[in-house]
Amino acid sequence: MKSFATIDLTQLQKNARAIKETLPSSVKFIAVVKADGYGHGASEVANAIYTLVDEYAVALLDEGVSLRQAGIDKEVLLLIPPDNFDIERAVRYKLTISLLDKKQLRRIDSVAKNQGVIAKIALPINTGMNRLGFTPFEIPLILTEIKKLKNVRLTEVYSHYYKPENDGDRQAQTQIFKDVQRLIKSEFPDVTAHISSSGGLLKKEYFDAVRVGIMLYGYYPYDVKNPGVKVEPIMSVFAPIVKNRTVDKGEHVMYGDFLTDDEVKISVIRYGYADGLPRKVVSGQVNCRCMDLTAIKNDTKNKYFRILFKNAHEIAKKYGTISYDVLTSVAKRAKRVYKQ
Repeated sequence: MKSFATIDLTQLQKNARAIKETLPSSVKFIAVVKADGYGHGASEVANAIYTLVDEYAVALLDEGVSLRQAGIDKEVLLLIPPDNFDIERAVRYKLTISLLDKKQLRRIDSVAKNQGVIAKIALPINTGMNRLGFTPFEIPLILTEIKKLKNVRLTEVYSHYYKPENDGDRQAQTQIFKDVQRLIKSEFPDVTAHISSSGGLLKKEYFDAVRVGIMLYGYYPYDVKNPGVKVEPIMSVFAPIVKNRTVDKGEHVMYGDFLTDDEVKISVIRYGYADGLPRKVVSGQVNCRCMDLTAIKNDTKNKYFRILFKNAHEIAKKYGTISYDVLTSVAKRAKRVYKQ
């Protein structure tokens, strides 16, 4: 007995089209489909918006390989540098590899030479987030190394805002990135530069491309009154109700010492913390979830209980997290049903 998630591909296409229409014609649209398309199904999402986007971005090597196996032949940017033993696969599947360091650069060149191909690489730039990427001071040296090699081609340079809604922080990072991409383009004029995800897009920080993730799936990255582009959620999640019962005052429900303080009508639903949402008491729930079951205050003849219905922000507030966390986890064991 499974929960199920309905995913509206028509609304996804509407979201993608709305995003595309807000971009200047010269700006590329990179669709971020990492984490299995933010829990929506990466291959299905990628194919549904194929004609509307220019490129895709994923985090892990296997995610990129899965897109290739699903028939995606456009550029796929690998945001996290692969381990050395995975470089052979990354090159073979024609993924654009984010560079980790000079040693990895030489490894990519060697692998590409053995395969008789030119490998595409991207330079991540650390403009202040201090995750991955080269500092501006490291750029001249790495560019010199790239120019020495015959089997790699630099095609992208990118960075990431840590708080795009803050004008001061964003503008400081933007200036660093402008200087770096100007230097890189003096050596590699055809390179594509991008720093904005959905948050930067809302602030119209375009450069040559934008990487859009959360807005594709119908949510904004932060509270914004007039976003300038309308998107709507595309996923709903439902769990089957397996038992309705009345529990007397002073009775246990689920694990632990919990006792009811009055007679309560409950529904036991086939959804637990192994299905995605945390083991935590929230409004409407009776005690903590079990691994596979949850008790809710309810009196219904319905066969299913709505876990998520276009309200990931509301659920996130209940659990003290963000909508990204909810979306990537809420349908973990659900059967996906795609609506055209």
